[in-house]
Amino acid sequence: MEAQAVAQIRELAVEAAGKTVTIDSVEYSTTALHDPRKPEKAPATLKLNTLTGLAAYLLKHTDMLGPEDDITVHVVDHRTVRVIGNLRISDFNQRFVFAEASTEIYEGPSFFERFMAAEDFVIGLQALFVRDTDTDLVLKVVGTMKEEAVQQNNDDGVTQTVTARQGVVRVAAVDAPNPVVLRPYRTFREVKQPASPFVLRLKSQPQGLPAVGLFQADGKFWILEAIENVRGWLHAQLGDEYRILA
Repeated sequence: MEAQAVAQIRELAVEAAGKTVTIDSVEYSTTALHDPRKPEKAPATLKLNTLTGLAAYLLKHTDMLGPEDDITVHVVDHRTVRVIGNLRISDFNQRFVFAEASTEIYEGPSFFERFMAAEDFVIGLQALFVRDTDTDLVLKVVGTMKEEAVQQNNDDGVTQTVTARQGVVRVAAVDAPNPVVLRPYRTFREVKQPASPFVLRLKSQPQGLPAVGLFQADGKFWILEAIENVRGWLHAQLGDEYRILA
């Protein structure tokens, strides 16, 4: 009786400790196994706000990183660039992010795809867009509107006519250009802002000036141009020694 009890205890102890079984040439354990190894701790990512800061970080070999090291400058999108290490082929397959530059862009209510008061439109156009010939043209059209309904008789879906003051007393019909090519601030300030075509529309209001709206007309192709502009700027600063991917 005692020998039988001892045998049962031993059998239970073996089951608790686990055993392996082979099924279709694959070995399995009857209990959970835990890998005692730990993945290498990733370094804290250095956060930067400009491309200039990121370029200085690399050119001055901060953190002892240089082109001879296994690093890649990755243009993630139009507002984020990262300095990453090559994939460490191991059981954990880690990739470290040593530094990241990101830029702030307008995050308020969308300036596009909606109608707004003419005054708000004029302020936003001057604050959020690169000032150039097309911007000035739109400001001239919107800023000189007379307080009356937009003339719709010549609206063919492309060109609208708006009543604008000339001088002190003279009033004339001015065509609202369409599409108009504008350059909003949508990527890092160091690079050229991509230009996009926009449809400018005017809508009559029961009272006051007509409402104004800008509608994007390029299918967001500008994002690809912005990424390429960022990559080109980095290449000009860092040279061919650094690997830059976009």
